[in-house]
Amino acid sequence: MSTPLHKRKVKEHQEQQFLSQKKSNVEKISEIISFLNRWDQGFIDLEKVPRLFENPSLFFQVLDVLEGFGIFSKTESGYTKNTQRDIDQLVVPSNFDYEILQMKQEINKLYNQELFIDRCIEMMQNEPKQMIEKINEKNGIALEDIYKTPELEQQKVFVVKANKIDLNVPPPQNTPTGKIYSLKLTSDQPLEIMEQKKTDSEIGNNSEKENIEVSIRTFF
Repeated sequence: MSTPLHKRKVKEHQEQQFLSQKKSNVEKISEIISFLNRWDQGFIDLEKVPRLFENPSLFFQVLDVLEGFGIFSKTESGYTKNTQRDIDQLVVPSNFDYEILQMKQEINKLYNQELFIDRCIEMMQNEPKQMIEKINEKNGIALEDIYKTPELEQQKVFVVKANKIDLNVPPPQNTPTGKIYSLKLTSDQPLEIMEQKKTDSEIGNNSEKENIEVSIRTFF
């Protein structure tokens, strides 16, 4: 009969094995990303994948995620790379499983944006002024490429590439109006914040903001 001490040691051993496997997957995902960024032949043959990696299932999992971003297209016999853009510029939504979250961390480390990107959407929804300060710390260049993802689209959150940021967050219930925060980015000055109140019907027709280089839109 197992004693409490024996059960505890078995549990600790299982947890250690689990953590070791996670760490191993992080290293493998990093290798997969590096491999895919170097891949210049366009097509990846599914039959050759097992010979390329000792963990093909993880390789396919990463490819499936990248397919969701439009980087790869899946066919019956393999995957086709749709763009020459490096995969390490992707930002992975936070609701993916552990391995994909680790992939996100590896990606962000390559751009030294780990904390910045992790907090980007959260801050934009809850702390717009702090978000502006964060962008200023990065001299306005840290948001070069953040991709629109299906998960964020379901939440009606849109992130536009380059120096235009447009986050459209659903307003809380019983909140008929929203606030628009517009950021101006200049070469020699930090970002400035302007606040304007508009009704929901006016939010979509914000033509007066077309010439602003960086704009952020959020509801409260």
